[in-house]
Amino acid sequence: MACAAPIVSVPTVYYFTAYAETTSNDLGWAPPVAVSVQPPGGSCASPIPTKTPTPTRTVTPTRTFTPTATSPTRTRTQTPTPTLTPVVGPRTVTIDGNPSDWAGITPLITDPAGDVPSSGDVVALSVVNDGSHVYFLKQFAAEGPWGNGAAALFFDTDLNAGTGCPMPSGMGAEYAIIPVSANPVGAPFALILDYRTCGMNENELGNAGFAFGGTFEESSIAIDILRTYTPATTGFRVLMLGGDITSSAVYTFAGATADGLVDNGDGTVTDTQTGLKWEKKTTVVGSGVNLADPHDVDNQYTWCLDVDGDFACDGAGNPPDGSVFTQFLAALNTPPCFAGHCDWRLPKVNRDGGTAELETILLAPAPCSTLPCIDPIFGPTPAASGYYWSATTYAMFPGLAWYVLFDNGSMNGDFKADDIYVRAVRGGS
Repeated sequence: MACAAPIVSVPTVYYFTAYAETTSNDLGWAPPVAVSVQPPGGSCASPIPTKTPTPTRTVTPTRTFTPTATSPTRTRTQTPTPTLTPVVGPRTVTIDGNPSDWAGITPLITDPAGDVPSSGDVVALSVVNDGSHVYFLKQFAAEGPWGNGAAALFFDTDLNAGTGCPMPSGMGAEYAIIPVSANPVGAPFALILDYRTCGMNENELGNAGFAFGGTFEESSIAIDILRTYTPATTGFRVLMLGGDITSSAVYTFAGATADGLVDNGDGTVTDTQTGLKWEKKTTVVGSGVNLADPHDVDNQYTWCLDVDGDFACDGAGNPPDGSVFTQFLAALNTPPCFAGHCDWRLPKVNRDGGTAELETILLAPAPCSTLPCIDPIFGPTPAASGYYWSATTYAMFPGLAWYVLFDNGSMNGDFKADDIYVRAVRGGS
């Protein structure tokens, strides 16, 4: 492995943190591309007729179930993924070189101390995640020195040894985190590399979170980055090289299902196959409406404003000014915001120019035989009349919007002024 000049001296404890979302460090300096790491060994439903306005909302309109084209959903299972290695999570770690955040975490890989010179004697690698980032803690038998490529991490995100860069321990790497010491201000940092061609293209994906103190080194990578080229679904295989450990292990996302759904432990579920993060619903179906709690499964909202109750949008152009937007999403996106994110929205559907989102969490396309047709990881869902709004307008009748029925997996349009269920999403396009 080609290395830059080592650091002349290293204090007992200091740290430098860079973030995976940017390619510059906290000092505003953009690291040069000077790393060359070589691998060891060289469709629409039938139209719905226009509804005659009525003076008061005394009768709920009957929805017509019109067959639509098969939605592009995949068949989901509800079988939990077997735990391949000890996992603890979710947990958020502060990247500061201090291992106190890691109390109670079982190391993923261990190795005896004293089997190689102390400067490269790695004794443990621990891994946790919080639904948005994966964190790594390396423990060494002795302190530093910290050089280029020391204890680099390699990731097989599709768990396929036949793809990516061939590596020891029977894996193919798609990504790598490479520590780098060649820095004008003298503090090491870590690069995230596209490693599908063994680093030959040197395609940098950003900086990893990185810090060290004493005999510990911490790093982090955004889960979204691990999905750049190949999906990290239920987990990934990680290999550490540069110290004395050359074995790899599979890290399984805590709470992951067989088809890549991860309960993040904060009221959200991440679908690792689509990269979307979903709101979980709470309470019990039929327990009563509680609009003060936007996550209550019994709450229903309108897509557009309909003050006169004639089932037609009051605003010209049928705008998104109903309680879905002014109450539900407003509650989620008011700081400090739901689950720490202020970009929650209605999901789209693959109709009339929309993209497949809401239908992707169905267990199976229509006709679905499971009631409700959704994995229970998403929380309670009505098993009857489970209509959920999408953000996609019904092009033929703009006063309608598409919904997904979680009774049987079907899709159709409903009047935007009607009250039906909602589930928020973030991410994607």
